[in-house]
Amino acid sequence: MNREELSRLQLAKLNRLLLSLMNHPLYQKSLAACELPLQSLDELSKFPLLGKSDLLGEQPGAPARLFHLDKDHYCRFHQTSGSRGWPMPVLDTAEDWSWWLQCWQYVLDAADVSSNDIAMMAFSLAPL
Repeated sequence: MNREELSRLQLAKLNRLLLSLMNHPLYQKSLAACELPLQSLDELSKFPLLGKSDLLGEQPGAPARLFHLDKDHYCRFHQTSGSRGWPMPVLDTAEDWSWWLQCWQYVLDAADVSSNDIAMMAFSLAPL
């Protein structure tokens, strides 16, 4: 795939993502001010950025604002270490979890990890 084809593919995927977020409570207002679909990847630089404070839950212990589905859509629960004074719940759907497993499979395959190996993946990582 040449650079131009890659840019077209990235633009198409980005536009699909942005259009899917139009009704998301967190992004609705900022996306309403943007002209979609984008005609160029360069237009992404005009988008407003979100910071951690934009994403945090309404109160201590509340899930981040980006989790807007009904509770029955989520199948996994994690939480941050609480670096802001309290742990923040992180919720995954079955689709989210499948995506993470697929991502980690690339890492494990690249390291030639097999079912004969034992691996411990310990890291400190917050989703925000």
